[in-house]
Amino acid sequence: MPLSRTVLYLAIVLVALGCNKSDGPKGVTVRGRLVQNGQPFKALPNEDVMVGFSPVGAAPGQAAPGASSDLVKPVDGSFTLTGRDKKGLPPGKYTVSLSSQVGYSGDNRFEKMLAGKPPLVVEVGPEEGQTFIIDVDKWSASKQ
Repeated sequence: MPLSRTVLYLAIVLVALGCNKSDGPKGVTVRGRLVQNGQPFKALPNEDVMVGFSPVGAAPGQAAPGASSDLVKPVDGSFTLTGRDKKGLPPGKYTVSLSSQVGYSGDNRFEKMLAGKPPLVVEVGPEEGQTFIIDVDKWSASKQ
C-alpha cells in the first residue's frame, strides 16, 4: 500500500475516533419535590429554601458542580437541579442537603431539624425525567 494511502486511512481513523470522543458522562436534569407530613413543604415568610446534591465522598460542603437547586417553589415544594453549566448532573450517588435562610438572618432551620440524622443518599441515573421526593419528616428520598 503506498504511503499516501496509508496516511489517508490513518487520518480517517483519527478523525473518526475524535468524533466519538466524549467529554465524560452526560448530565441529566433532576427534578423533585420537598414534602413534610405528605404535603408540600411550607416555607416560613421570607424564607428561601434550597436543595443540594453533593457527590458521595466529597468534602463536607463541597457540592457537585451546580448541585444546588433553584429555590424550592413554595406552592408545591418543587425544585430543579440543572448543574452549574446547565448541563445536568452526571449519574452517580449523591448526598442530599437542605438549607434555608429567612431574610438576612443567616439562620438555617434545617441545621436543628436534621441534626444527628444520617446522611440521605440518592442515586441519579443516566435517564432523563427523574423525580425525587424528599420527605423532611421521615428524612427519606424516593425516586419516581
